[in-house]
Amino acid sequence: MHLLLTALTCVAIVTDSLSYKESGAAIEAYRQSIEQGGKQTVLMLDRWGHPDSLRAQLYDLYLNHNLEGAILIGNVPIAMIRDAQHLTSAFKMDQTSDWKESSVASDRFYDDFDLRFDYIKADEDKPGYHYYTLRADSPHAISCDIYSSRIVVPDISGADRFALLTAYLEKVVRLRAQNEVIDQVLLFAGNGYNSDSMRARMDEAWALRQQFAGLGTLPGFRFDFINYDFDEVIRPRFMAAMSDPDLDVAILHHHGSEDAQHLGASKVNGIQSAFDYLKSFLRGRLRRSKDSTATKAEYIAEYGITDSWFKGAFDPEITRQDSAYSASMDLSVEDMAGYTPQAKFVMFDACYNGSFYYHDYIGGRYLFQEGNTVVARGNTVNSLQDIWPDEMIGLLQGGVCVGNWAKMNMTLELHLLGDATFAFANTSGAPCLDKDIRLQAANPVFWRQQLASTTGDYKSLAMRMLYRNSAIFSTELLAIQQSDSSPLVRLEAFTLNKKIADANLKPAVLNALHDDYELLQRMGALTVNLLGDEDLLEPVMAIYFDPTTTVRVNFHLREVFEQVPYASFEAAAMAYRAKSPLWPTEENFQALLKSLQYSRDSRDQNLAVIAKPDATDKELRWVIPAQRNKQNAQMADVLLTFLRDTSRKTEQRVTTAETLGWYMFSFRKADIVAACRDI
Repeated sequence: MHLLLTALTCVAIVTDSLSYKESGAAIEAYRQSIEQGGKQTVLMLDRWGHPDSLRAQLYDLYLNHNLEGAILIGNVPIAMIRDAQHLTSAFKMDQTSDWKESSVASDRFYDDFDLRFDYIKADEDKPGYHYYTLRADSPHAISCDIYSSRIVVPDISGADRFALLTAYLEKVVRLRAQNEVIDQVLLFAGNGYNSDSMRARMDEAWALRQQFAGLGTLPGFRFDFINYDFDEVIRPRFMAAMSDPDLDVAILHHHGSEDAQHLGASKVNGIQSAFDYLKSFLRGRLRRSKDSTATKAEYIAEYGITDSWFKGAFDPEITRQDSAYSASMDLSVEDMAGYTPQAKFVMFDACYNGSFYYHDYIGGRYLFQEGNTVVARGNTVNSLQDIWPDEMIGLLQGGVCVGNWAKMNMTLELHLLGDATFAFANTSGAPCLDKDIRLQAANPVFWRQQLASTTGDYKSLAMRMLYRNSAIFSTELLAIQQSDSSPLVRLEAFTLNKKIADANLKPAVLNALHDDYELLQRMGALTVNLLGDEDLLEPVMAIYFDPTTTVRVNFHLREVFEQVPYASFEAAAMAYRAKSPLWPTEENFQALLKSLQYSRDSRDQNLAVIAKPDATDKELRWVIPAQRNKQNAQMADVLLTFLRDTSRKTEQRVTTAETLGWYMFSFRKADIVAACRDI
């Protein structure tokens, strides 16, 4: 351990022996740069090859040496977590599938010491993968004690991985010495993200200007925005903007995979482009069809088109052109040659972009390209769109390192890549709280004092730390949500009240539904659906039928209508329609009724399947686990009956109990808990 008189917190640098042998000088220089920033370091060569041993070492450092974070460089064992999908934002997969795909690669194993796991086995094909099950007696919420980050070089054809690692660490050391200031931020919105809601984009830009002081108000400060539909092919503009040497932070919302950012979509702009798009679509359908003759006949009969619309479907040159055009909608690892991303911190708000356990992954490519990107945040599996990725991000302008900021809001799949100790200069005008996040973590008196801050993200941090110390309660949080002038503070208060989930959640939801900040209203809409309370039907309907309500908010409010009996919904909808004949249009209103009738019929079919004494495993596998997503209150009684039925297979009852466990916000929660305790 290297000790500095001014250093009060500690960072562990963990690496494998081969990485240290080949890039040891660069690792030592990186270590020294952290110490020059006022933090102790501990170098740990992983000689165990097992996550349990490393976790024990990190926990000891946490208890005895004020460990604040761990940087995992190279071939460090990967914990593949099972039976914990409720700790992800969206990932739900049948765990009988391939374990590599149905487990979640997660460093919460290393940075949340309260979580409890049982070891299962190492993977036969990939011995660096270690499978764990989350224990039933573990906490079932994530609250990271430290931060962690991965520095894993992707497999790039023709490149020396250790030369890339050395070059990356040298880049980090150089940029750390420059004391970078956040004065240029880029926000990108990709195709289909948050239902392409422009109000969501507008409000995020508005909030970011509050979080990063100076954006849009001071000379020399820039806030830039790119929407995917600025161009037919957005990739060139996107890459050019990301290559601006002055760019500091890039917040990227889009869909993704482990090896690509899905940025754009085919754009129809005029009659000719509409024809071109439809012909390309039909050619693609024909190529994918098992019976191209039958498929062509079906389209001709249904749409009255001619054979000429399919011309060239199997022509090699036209196939190549179609494929190239489709690929141009994405930025993939194959497109990285010559690309020099400059944002020091990149947020990949997308599925799978942070999949460091794949042999090649787009998040890693950003780090190891030439350019100035040194730290990123991304997901190892799919992720939910309706989250708050920018929560407290203004702390970065206050000198808080990326790791200490990010650990406040982690899911099982969310990870930092690169140098999590990287910090921008403190230009906030307020004291830097970077060390206090670790050293004052258990001091509610200190955080109660910070609650007086007039800066939204500082006040939000104080609320979060008070919550972690059980020193702020739902009544106070509700009062803050109802009265604070900052939308960021109001959203943080609501977020924490949702974690507490007591009797004050319902009024908090109603308040959120009427908030002018789109993201807070959207979070309220998402949560009111999970409550499933019929008492909320009328206020929900008033907001749903308001012509100014955004498309993404209504996406969630539409699901609330499925939580109540169709007759109750229809009566309320018809009464509202009588008072408001202008909106929605009659066509849209009838379409809504029809879709809810379909949902009712589908639900009734599912209820009948569950009630069948001879329902097969296959039937039940489709019907019961689906409620992990839906959490439909009308399904609760039949699920509880099934759970109590001792004539059912034990495995089926266990699946039912697990599914009911997802009803954590439902007004039926007390009934579910009582039933589980009785069996």
